[in-house]
This record gives sequence, C-alpha cells and structure tokens, in this order.
Amino acid sequence: MPINVRRCRKVSIRTAQVLISITGPLAFVLLAFLMLIINKILLATMAVTQTLFYIVMALQMVAGMCAFLAIFHLLPVPPFDGYVLIQGILPRKFAIWVEQNAGIIYMAVFILLIAGALSGPLGFLSDKLTEFLCFITGQPKLI
Repeated sequence: MPINVRRCRKVSIRTAQVLISITGPLAFVLLAFLMLIINKILLATMAVTQTLFYIVMALQMVAGMCAFLAIFHLLPVPPFDGYVLIQGILPRKFAIWVEQNAGIIYMAVFILLIAGALSGPLGFLSDKLTEFLCFITGQPKLI
C-alpha cells in the first residue's frame, strides 16, 4: 500500500521518505534475525532428528535470503530504497539526470544482476550481515 508522504505532519517530507524507505530493508533484517532466534530455540529444546535438521536448514536458508534481500534493497539505484536514502545528498543536477534515466539504469543493473556481475559484492555484503546476525544470536556461522 503506497504511503502519502505529504500527509506526514510531524516530520518533513524528506525525512518521511527516508523513514519509509528504510523500513523495507529493516523488515528483511528483522525477519532474518527472527529466523535465527527460532532456529536457536529449536536446537536448544528439541531432540536432534533428521526432521529437525531439515527445519534448521530451511530456517538458515530463509535467514540468508532475507539478508540478501535487505542488501539488495539498499542498492543506490532507482527504484530501490537505497536510492531514496542517498537522493538527498546527491548533487541536484545528478539526481535529476538519474531520475530521467531511471529506466535505463534499472535495466543496466538488471542485466548486471542476471550476468552475475553483482553476485560477488551482494553476496559478500549479505554474508557479512548474516555473520553479524549469527554473532548477535549466538549461532554458528551459516552454511
């Protein structure tokens, strides 16, 4: 559901845009954290069985995917949330140029993603985020 930032009265429109944009990646980080907490609870309270092993693996994969999606949403390219976050610090002419060419930029990023050129940097950052979440929850590093 789209949010009308002009109806925000307690903060400026720019602040409202930033707060709204950060909620997407933050939701994925919180979901990954929740999956790791559930994983830890299951490992601490249940007997080790093959079923538990598959459940733990699934929770770990979901946590890893959520971490990847959080990093992916922070790409500083329109229409992703990362662009809205950096838009305020970009020079005005450059921001206008980026908005005018958003479709071309988006297609270029999509092609780079499909070609695998972004998998290294995105994978590295999502692995670091996952390692940090594992450290916070007291889990061993994910597979």
